[in-house]
Amino acid sequence: MQADAARNKALEKIGEKLLKDGFNLTSLNNEELSAIAVQFTGDAPPDHIPRETVIEILSQQDSVKQWAMSVREKMAPKATEMATEQVRKHVDSIQAKVESKIQNDPMAAKMAEKFGDWLKDSGYTTVELTQMLDANKDGFITNDEATQFVQQISKSQPPQWVIDRLMDVMDSNDDGRLSVQEWWVFLESIGFEQPPPIDEFEDLEQELDDPPELTEAEARELIAQANLGAEDQQALDNGDELRSMMSSSSSLEPSSSIRSSDEQQHASSDSEETVEIPSKIVLDFEFKDIPSKKKILLTIPANVTVGASDDQQIQENGRKALSGQSTVEIEQMAREIVSEEFTLAISMITIEDINRNKKWFLDHCTDIIDKKLNTIGLQVLDIDVIDITDNAGVIEEMGAKAVAEHAAQHGTGPVDINTISWEIENSTELMIEKLEQSRLSSEADAIIADCYEHLCALKVEQIDRTLVADGEYRGGYTIVGEIDGGPFSAGVMFPADANDTILSLKTGIMINCVGQIVKWSSGRRLALLKGRDPVLR
Repeated sequence: MQADAARNKALEKIGEKLLKDGFNLTSLNNEELSAIAVQFTGDAPPDHIPRETVIEILSQQDSVKQWAMSVREKMAPKATEMATEQVRKHVDSIQAKVESKIQNDPMAAKMAEKFGDWLKDSGYTTVELTQMLDANKDGFITNDEATQFVQQISKSQPPQWVIDRLMDVMDSNDDGRLSVQEWWVFLESIGFEQPPPIDEFEDLEQELDDPPELTEAEARELIAQANLGAEDQQALDNGDELRSMMSSSSSLEPSSSIRSSDEQQHASSDSEETVEIPSKIVLDFEFKDIPSKKKILLTIPANVTVGASDDQQIQENGRKALSGQSTVEIEQMAREIVSEEFTLAISMITIEDINRNKKWFLDHCTDIIDKKLNTIGLQVLDIDVIDITDNAGVIEEMGAKAVAEHAAQHGTGPVDINTISWEIENSTELMIEKLEQSRLSSEADAIIADCYEHLCALKVEQIDRTLVADGEYRGGYTIVGEIDGGPFSAGVMFPADANDTILSLKTGIMINCVGQIVKWSSGRRLALLKGRDPVLR
């Protein structure tokens, strides 16, 4: 019992050492390798077997790999916690030094604040900013690199004394150079997130299904033969053969048993037949003369976004229905279903039903369309109705009635009386409201990922040259103003080919455009949209 306890204690210490050194067996001495061999193969390797051979044999054992995984699960959280605490203390120390510098230099404080706002408005992440700044990737940022970075983003040459002053503020240890760690601390102090830590043990889990090169029985046999001394050369030959079968890596990646050739062939066949259901398909429609329940013909331009369902049964439906179909064919099937079912949904309701409640109307259309889409593994993700008009003047009459009622109560009426008027926020406003409530850039990124194109009403309050953009938006202009009647304002950037139109607009007028939220400025609390098709209201 005492011997078992001693072995377990020794093995625990070996595990701690491996955890620290990245689970590389080459970091262990011969005595520690022997202890692992005894524990997992039942015998110690003889002295004449080369150390490299012993490492190769042990690194391929499932039992050793599973032990490595258990060590990680048991010890890694504690080690990570300790490392995180050390980093946090280091970060706090750097922040304290930077804050001390700023407090003693009001001008530097103002410059740092302006620089921070400029960085936040750039829309780049911590990693992206670092990649642009540390151009040679040596872990340090020079004044020249900082100057080139500012020039690259702003398209103008910054005064050298400004760069020198900023670099001095961020250089917390006054060693004359700015480390990437000091740069990250500065970014964190103004609201950016630190880059996620690298999990150096991730490969242990990712490689669970790799087949082993040598079974435990074969390993025991090899070591036992060597110990008997009768077949030393054969053992060495086996070791040579083993080395030729293995890669140079000796990391402990767990693996499953070797599958039979029939199983491998079956798995390969299955993978070839697997259907990848698209996660998002955006479909544009211009529905014309769709009859409502009262046979009034409606024209409804709309964008309908569909995608793969999370429901397992619906996914199974899709795998069966879409087998052998290409992405283009799947998109065409989805378009036909949405077109038919949207028309059916409209035929079941009146204009009054549509005008009464937008949410009810969109839910009604979604329910009808989903019944058919679910048969091919898809579901509706979003319906954006851009406009609704009719051929009988019913909507115009409803608008006129709304004008009269509004004027009687408030003395003024709505601007537009020719389209459906829902008294709730549109999708763009809802997404900006969510962004207002976000605190971390990762939260904002997740919200922006769910944004789609929508028709927007924008009040022109300010027109600026777009500074940070690519593609067709480079060299264009951005309009900043109240969006969709408030309460939020937003910036909408337009392609360069719309410059003449944008520059002809006067402050205070209203325009319509199609826009999609693509960035969120946490400093200015302002959403930035990519816009197109600006027209006067």
